[in-house]
Amino acid sequence: MLTARDCLDFSDLDEAVIQVICEHEHLSPMLAIEKGAFLMEQAWGAAAIDHMIVDQYEVTHDMALYKLHMKFAREHHCDDTDREAKG
Repeated sequence: MLTARDCLDFSDLDEAVIQVICEHEHLSPMLAIEKGAFLMEQAWGAAAIDHMIVDQYEVTHDMALYKLHMKFAREHHCDDTDREAKG
């Protein structure tokens, strides 16, 4: 039987990104993992996830989200500077 950890490992996303997807999309953790994995298979998926991170930062002004955005954008080559969170 697959566990949530197995699915998270398969998605190549970390728990913080999955938490953002949960909150942004109002999904359970398992559905957020599934959505995140699906998005990462799309050419535009990393940018979509990065937009979710920025949206959550703009609501909360949590510096951890700003740092997550910078890390995620760097690792996944998201170049959308007009949407970059202002930290």
